[in-house]
Amino acid sequence: MKVFKLLIGYVIILLCFLNMTQCNEDDLIISDDLSLILVCDEPVIIDDDIYNEDTSDYFVIESAIIEDDCLTIMISASGCDSNSWDFDLIASTLIGESIPLQRFVKLIFTNPEACLAYFTKEVSFDLSTIQVENENQVGVNLLDFEDRLLYSY
Repeated sequence: MKVFKLLIGYVIILLCFLNMTQCNEDDLIISDDLSLILVCDEPVIIDDDIYNEDTSDYFVIESAIIEDDCLTIMISASGCDSNSWDFDLIASTLIGESIPLQRFVKLIFTNPEACLAYFTKEVSFDLSTIQVENENQVGVNLLDFEDRLLYSY
């Protein structure tokens, strides 16, 4: 009987490990040529009125990286579980005249939760809407993020 319980325990542990390795179908799209295509979570909104408003809740940008057409931002903030957080990446219509040209963007974060726990969450944005005609790259100035980001397309 003791061997049977031990065997059942090993089977349960094995099933748990197998369950953790499954992929989420929403994470990747596989094209006809079997190459992987990165899919961004949200589009960038270009709107000066929203950009000039200060309506964001408090958050900290932990990291930001551009890969293909996606800007992926890791943020941290207090909350109850981070599932109700809402994000918008807003771009100004102004283009900084430099080499390369610069686009100014800021993250608007809405947090309806009031808890003392602290969470980190990743969100990505499709940068294709901020491309500048006749250019193949643009600097992305993300408000409250010190590192320089370069978007090449």
